[in-house]
Amino acid sequence: MKKPKIAILLAAYNGVEFLDEQFRSILNQQNVDVSIIVSIDLSTDKTKSLVDKYVDLDKRITVLPYGQRFGIAAKNFYRLISDINFCNYDYIALSDQDDIWDVNKLSHAVHILNINRADIYSSDVIAFWDDNNKKLIKKSYKQKKFDHFFESPGAGCTFLARSANMQTFQGFILNNWEEVSKIESHDWLMYAFYRERDIKWIIDDKPLMLYRQHGLNQVGANIGFKEYVKRIKSIRNGLYRAEIYKIFTLVACKNKFLFDLDWLFLLKNVYQLRRRNRDVLLILVVIIFRIF
Repeated sequence: MKKPKIAILLAAYNGVEFLDEQFRSILNQQNVDVSIIVSIDLSTDKTKSLVDKYVDLDKRITVLPYGQRFGIAAKNFYRLISDINFCNYDYIALSDQDDIWDVNKLSHAVHILNINRADIYSSDVIAFWDDNNKKLIKKSYKQKKFDHFFESPGAGCTFLARSANMQTFQGFILNNWEEVSKIESHDWLMYAFYRERDIKWIIDDKPLMLYRQHGLNQVGANIGFKEYVKRIKSIRNGLYRAEIYKIFTLVACKNKFLFDLDWLFLLKNVYQLRRRNRDVLLILVVIIFRIF
């Protein structure tokens, strides 16, 4: 059978220490035909030289014109999604620069999409650290009616979308570039955009990649006491609410008349705001005490 053609959009920045392992794990994917398109945020190490070396060695890798400073990973991914012609691919995947993929990560995702007649895939991951500690990061709790406005479906590096769906999102980015570029969570934005349009999204409970944790992570595993305190602070200082409002204002269509982060509406629908029950309890507390 013909192997599905998959474009992997890889955003890089000061990644020379990690890119070897990431490239190898993608190029070794089984039962799929992969192409890697790299966008490099203006870096201070030898990331560009390393990527150029791989481009010379393997025709499956290309790099977009270099020299722009994006500042955050989300803008780099928006650039990738905006600039690529998806017509020649069956599926589109996103990749960080520093993870390690199991050899069947992509073929499994394609299989799950097909047997569920779904459009977009994400999954749980295994976080790992330099000291070889590992921990499951579970995101595959049951999806709720409004969860897409209040959280992401997991790490963007687990995403796999059918090409036609990614073309729809590409048009959305191009038509709303100024507003989109202000949103720092591209994975959350994508989830909200597709779920709001009733495009079927599967969150799989099978982790098939190692999600590297280190000091350079812009968004990490969000585990441990320090990360819990950080999340509470983002609620108290209004950053979480502000990001919700930006995403809601930009992507809401079927639900655009339902709420404006109204206190009573949120309280009545609190169970529908987050997938994990522990998170529901936390958001209930912050709503009741008007911390949110």
